[in-house]
Amino acid sequence: MTCLDEDRVPEVVAAVFRMSIGRNRTIDNIHAGGIAGAINLETGSLGIASNLGFDDRLGWLTHHPDTAAQIEGTVLPMWSDVRRLATSAHNVFDDRVLIGWDIAITASGPLIIEGNSSPCVDLMQRPLRGRGLRNERFGRLLAHHLRDARSRDAFQGATGEVR
Repeated sequence: MTCLDEDRVPEVVAAVFRMSIGRNRTIDNIHAGGIAGAINLETGSLGIASNLGFDDRLGWLTHHPDTAAQIEGTVLPMWSDVRRLATSAHNVFDDRVLIGWDIAITASGPLIIEGNSSPCVDLMQRPLRGRGLRNERFGRLLAHHLRDARSRDAFQGATGEVR
């Protein structure tokens, strides 16, 4: 997920790595029963993974439940390229404060699947394991943009100016 910073420059503010589990091998959507692990934004290292909590029997996973592959601590390849692609793409849509990106890491590099102008913040929230987005950079930037919008609205209301 990218968000415009205080100077309206795109910044990566949250990321998760989504994985399919069980019989559903083609969909990694955490809303459709998949799992996700938070990504350390600096290093690209994965944290412990979980689903959205709909089935608490799954719990928190350090290894993939089907393949036993290590999740926690795994460093994603090309992480700096993924970050660069997301922020570059956000520059094209600079009228959007927040964009959620679906990015695949392929053998030839990262590839944008889609950008979401109303990203599902809940799929970022659970993998953070209690840290929450409010106390992260995302929360500070969102508060900044809300204050900025309120200031612009108050100015426009007082002066009658329209942008």
